Amino acid sequence: MSNHLWKNNLLIIYMAMALLVSARMAHAQPLTDDPCLRDVSCQRLLARAQASSQEQRYEEALVTYQKAYSLSQASWILVNIGRMQHKLTYYQEAKQSYLRYLETPRLPGDDEQRTTALDFLHQTEAELAKQQTVMMMATSTVPATAAPRPVYKKWWFWTIIGGVVAGGVAGTIAGVYASKPSLPAVPADAQFHPF
Repeated sequence: MSNHLWKNNLLIIYMAMALLVSARMAHAQPLTDDPCLRDVSCQRLLARAQASSQEQRYEEALVTYQKAYSLSQASWILVNIGRMQHKLTYYQEAKQSYLRYLETPRLPGDDEQRTTALDFLHQTEAELAKQQTVMMMATSTVPATAAPRPVYKKWWFWTIIGGVVAGGVAGTIAGVYASKPSLPAVPADAQFHPF
């Protein structure tokens, strides 16, 4: 009986290994059907974009990934485009790239890529929410329209007041001076007597 059990276990192990190998082959299948990986010029663009990204030249990497995508229309490149947009803080564009990828038909073996795209999408949405919060805080601390300044705090008001006061003082002095009776003229040969 133990010999029979041993043969059954061996058979189960062989079947499990055959299933694993066939699953691996099914997982590798989409790579050979990938339009970008079959095209040499697209492969060169990808290599250049990856090198630019590693050197933190994200703008250059973004443009190169976009060229590779326009050449091949390989949907997975949208995730790379979105990542470069995210690193450049183009959050709205990154979100659109991730969503465009996630809207494409599922392919066998792309579950990991989809999970990564979803993670990046959530990170991007969090950054967008932070930006909106900061913008709301900035607009709430500064009044939308400043209250008009009262008239007494304007420079021209005090200039007019100063002019009116100076004119009034000068007019008063002139009026007082003009209303005084004039003294009789003293002859030149008159002598002054103190009492």
